[in-house]
Amino acid sequence: MIIPSTMERLPTSVPGKPTWLSPIKTGAIGIVSYLAFYASIYMFGIFDSPFLGSDILTWDDFLTNTLTILAAAIAAALATIVWKHHGIGERVAVVWFFLATGLWLWTLGEIIWAILNLTAIEVPAVSLADIPWLAGYICFSIALERQYALIYHPNLRARRLATYAIWCVVIAGAAGITTLETGSNSTPGGLGDFVLAFYVLSDLAIAIFAFLLVLVFRGGAMLRPWLGLFLFALADGLYAWLYESGLYAFSAGADNLPSLVADTAYVAAYLILAFTLLVHYRLLRGGLIPSPKTKQS
Repeated sequence: MIIPSTMERLPTSVPGKPTWLSPIKTGAIGIVSYLAFYASIYMFGIFDSPFLGSDILTWDDFLTNTLTILAAAIAAALATIVWKHHGIGERVAVVWFFLATGLWLWTLGEIIWAILNLTAIEVPAVSLADIPWLAGYICFSIALERQYALIYHPNLRARRLATYAIWCVVIAGAAGITTLETGSNSTPGGLGDFVLAFYVLSDLAIAIFAFLLVLVFRGGAMLRPWLGLFLFALADGLYAWLYESGLYAFSAGADNLPSLVADTAYVAAYLILAFTLLVHYRLLRGGLIPSPKTKQS
């Protein structure tokens, strides 16, 4: 059950008890500080000594990759905490299980991408990192499908048809964008163009579907974390454009402002997603979101 947003407002104080809003404020300050540190590494080259003797990479590259992985891991860890809070017997727990699993797969993807970046420097559009990233989207789609089932109670066939239809539209859209790229350039679009377009459209598809459910249920708190994928769509779109145009810099020491904006937006998407998960967890702990005990059938 999802309760209206009017019942989900955060209390500003509790008589005789310290306010629980302080962790939320701390989290917001932490996000700003985290992003400021990340951006300062890009802009000022704070740790610009060569990375393990490399002529191109510096310790700034190691730190920016590490901060990206850490941001992903924080979001995954908070999703895991929410899942554990519900307990195995609750039907809603499966939603958070697949969300957490998807985020841990994305964290693995970030680790693989970082290793490739710190060894080969230029990471191809299609690499080993795409395996856990694509698997993560499968987990997200399962989580949203189960959330949809909890709200509307459709039959299994209708749920699966809706899920398949959405992904068919995403795949067709990515193929269409790849075809357009082929028509506008002398170089034919390939698998890399398709994958880059797929990521952007997948982020949008999941976020839009969650947004529609939020509208229907007047801001249901369980769905708010999914809205963070709008930021991933923006960051992935900017990265795809920079990559295709040859403007993306794989090293933090390149003084590339567009790459700074794209990478900072990407890290911000993870952190804001983590923040929404933190808010949701505090709501659960405060008893402002019911924790149903309905067993799975």
